[in-house]
Amino acid sequence: LEDLFAYLAQEVLDKQCPAIREFLLTTAVLRQLSPAACDAVRQAGDSAALLNLLHERDLFLVDLGDGQSRYQHLFQEFLLQQVPAATAAALHRRAAAHYDTHEDREAALYHLFSASALSPAASLLGEMGPQMIHQGRLETLAIWLAEIPAALLEEHPSLLACLGDIARLQSRFEEALGWYRQAEAYWRARDDRMGASRAIQAQALVYLDTVRPAQAESLLAEALRLSDGQHDRRDRAQLLELLAENKLNLGHPEEAEQLRAQAQQWRQEGP
Repeated sequence: LEDLFAYLAQEVLDKQCPAIREFLLTTAVLRQLSPAACDAVRQAGDSAALLNLLHERDLFLVDLGDGQSRYQHLFQEFLLQQVPAATAAALHRRAAAHYDTHEDREAALYHLFSASALSPAASLLGEMGPQMIHQGRLETLAIWLAEIPAALLEEHPSLLACLGDIARLQSRFEEALGWYRQAEAYWRARDDRMGASRAIQAQALVYLDTVRPAQAESLLAEALRLSDGQHDRRDRAQLLELLAENKLNLGHPEEAEQLRAQAQQWRQEGP
């Protein structure tokens, strides 16, 4: 690769005009090249014309369709070696801001991690985590969470809860309880009643999953108490439904039906 990159430097990059060289080096951080993304990292407005020129010159571009391209992987690796680390980090931050604005959160997260911007990455991942769990994307979420230092996890209890969800859905129940209890402790320290309620509710889910209704009942009652007075009716309705399920496990179908009816009423009243 050393010889190949030396060749690319002398015979390809150095022979381009300044505008093309600037474009190649600045957009090398992008996994996909679109005029809008290139404009964002370059802080310019002529990227569409320059992309067309690169295609005409066959400068190591792969056409992905729908106005998207990418550099051939070896050529992109070569270009990235020419960009100082501090410059690359700044470009990644611009790319992250662009994708976040256009609601492509996964692309934004990739660029935040690439820029070693771990604090904003943790905040964004905290917003994305519940949806990824709902979609069943546990392995991808676990890989990203592994990049977050322990100190930052403590600042974002929702990430601790996500770790608990991953463990619970993979049947590592005791580990899940440990994560949920940590999340509860940090939320309580912040006097976040709704967060603490959700962490306790998650602990109760472990006991529901393992059919231990006695342990689940007190936790669900505490979660409901903490959520009292909060405005999220959907969350309270979900708690009542879990209580109803637990009453069935305890052998009390009439109480379960009353709770289910109350939950339905909460849902009908709206969020």
